[in-house]
Amino acid sequence: MQRYPTLMLAALLLVSALLASCGSRAATVTPPISARFAVDPTYPPFESVDFNTKETLGFDVDLIRAIGRKAGVDVELYTVSLPQVLTGMAQCEYDGAISAITISDELKAQMNFSKPYFTFGQVVAVKGGNTAVTGRDRLAGRTVGVQRNSTSEREARKIAGAQVRLYQNFDLAFQDLRSGMIDAVVADKVTALGYAGERAGNLKIVGGEWAPEDLGIAVCKNNPELLKRLDAGLAAVKADGTLDKLKKQWLDNPQLD
Repeated sequence: MQRYPTLMLAALLLVSALLASCGSRAATVTPPISARFAVDPTYPPFESVDFNTKETLGFDVDLIRAIGRKAGVDVELYTVSLPQVLTGMAQCEYDGAISAITISDELKAQMNFSKPYFTFGQVVAVKGGNTAVTGRDRLAGRTVGVQRNSTSEREARKIAGAQVRLYQNFDLAFQDLRSGMIDAVVADKVTALGYAGERAGNLKIVGGEWAPEDLGIAVCKNNPELLKRLDAGLAAVKADGTLDKLKKQWLDNPQLD
């Protein structure tokens, strides 16, 4: 006759244990966080502003949003110039930045970086009819346009005899190249292909690729939790194929390795 109370007590204890277990698991769920990301929208196809909608879009934009969804990070984008991106990150005015930023020892002293998400090198772009410049070894005495404070500026300054002209962004540099104001532009391969493909035959890439660099997501040094989440989110978008899909959407080009 005592079996039923005993069974009822056991059932109650089991339910209580299950509820406690569920409560424990719920307590361990990591809540989402918001993060301010700086981006320079003058670097297609990585980031640019749609002429009609004024929306910031590009490979980096889609990537950071995809990573945020995986990592529980609510991404807020702020569009500023590249110098402001780097200065802001060094002073932690932003939580993070994604703007085709090269991972370098100099920048690592001022900010943290995620694992690399893309690798490419520098190339030389000239007008389609230019037969005199066949690569970086033919730039002595030539006027070469680069974006200020970029890896391209650093690499162009290493070219003996090149007359380096600085621009606020690559768009202005390529405009002057098309109009004949300068002889060449040194830029990363993806950017150069983007501009060369806008008007078939107007611009071309000459010579080989050099100075390979890794791109990473910059993170304020005071925010290790955000860095941890971004690395986890990046690993997730690599694993599920999202990163490859975004590369195909934004960066796919038969000339791009």
